[in-house]
Amino acid sequence: MAKKKILISLVSDQTIPNVQLIKEYGDEDTDYLFVSTPGMEKKGCRKWIEKCCNISDAQFVNVSNQFSYEEVQQKLATIDFDIYEKIIVNITGGTKIMSVAASDFFKEIGAEIFYVTGINQEYIRTFPKKKSMDFKLGQSVSLSEYLYAYGFEFNPTEQSGISFEQSEIIFNNYSSLNINEYVEEFAVLRSKRGKTLVANDYPKVRRFIEAIDYTPQKEGELSKIETKYLTGEWFEEYVGGRIKKELSLSDNNILIGTVITKNASIPQNSITTLLGIEDNRDVENTNEMDVIFMHQNQFYAIECKTSIVDYRSIETTNGLIRKPYNILGETIYKLDSLKSRFGLFAKASIVTLTNFKDYVIDNDINKQNNKIREMKSLIERADLSRIKLVDNSLLRTSESLINLLK
Repeated sequence: MAKKKILISLVSDQTIPNVQLIKEYGDEDTDYLFVSTPGMEKKGCRKWIEKCCNISDAQFVNVSNQFSYEEVQQKLATIDFDIYEKIIVNITGGTKIMSVAASDFFKEIGAEIFYVTGINQEYIRTFPKKKSMDFKLGQSVSLSEYLYAYGFEFNPTEQSGISFEQSEIIFNNYSSLNINEYVEEFAVLRSKRGKTLVANDYPKVRRFIEAIDYTPQKEGELSKIETKYLTGEWFEEYVGGRIKKELSLSDNNILIGTVITKNASIPQNSITTLLGIEDNRDVENTNEMDVIFMHQNQFYAIECKTSIVDYRSIETTNGLIRKPYNILGETIYKLDSLKSRFGLFAKASIVTLTNFKDYVIDNDINKQNNKIREMKSLIERADLSRIKLVDNSLLRTSESLINLLK
């Protein structure tokens, strides 16, 4: 009986390179060894990889000092590698010291050592050095595998059931509207989001409904599903549907309107200690993602905004007034904080129906200059966060959406 092979992975925050090589070389005759640290164990990174790859009986060594070359080698020396016919090592994770120590150790026993680049599905054999050193990953990571690998649970929300063709009609009409003319209609629709808009209220929104060429399922009123759809979900479904169509994605590689949850990390500061009150912060972080998908082993997240302008109710001496404000900054902040939890190479985008050039135009030259400065600052901020901005003028070009997102 042939001896088994063993695949060794160094655990770090970036879990996907480990998953990729396990999918590439793992099978029923493979044993697994994870080299982890107390910090990674506390976060749960090893468990995420095991769940993603359906591994139930892996060995692992816990290196207490991740910067100790000697400890890494000592811990590895406790494992009997002589029983294995083939030893495969993934040195992509861990600290640099862990990677060097593992590489030196396994060279001595004739292992094959690999590094996953994270670019263009490439990985490199660093030892032994033969003619062919560069390889392409043959296995793809699915969207669910990617989410599990970074510790996320997810719950897809039910779609409207309204056709992509209808969303496309709304897109074509909405893009040419002067949105400022429909502020009151939007306010009514939002107040009824997720509720039935009955016949008595329908005249308040009729002008907008007709302008986007939408035919209600029941004449003269809107169902709960329709009010949700018309207050923004239509745009998520349009963007998701367009991506799915362009890339011929299967249902398990794209999700629209998905609630994702991740166990919160242990906070640095104790509210109980500092304020003397109960610390009742959530143990889970929950967020809704508009569109997420996998394409060529690359994770994409898209935040969809029909407009970068929202309205606040302001109390004045003359009563409440609705004052516009730019929400692009808070959208960038939200997406940036999420993107960092999806790995180094995750791609994030904000897609909006606002035309940025039109947004900055104002009859008052001082207001126009202020808007230009504001938008320049926000665009620079998006650049720093590596977030791609796609406005209406870009959306309406002949360029494919996936190329706009890259």
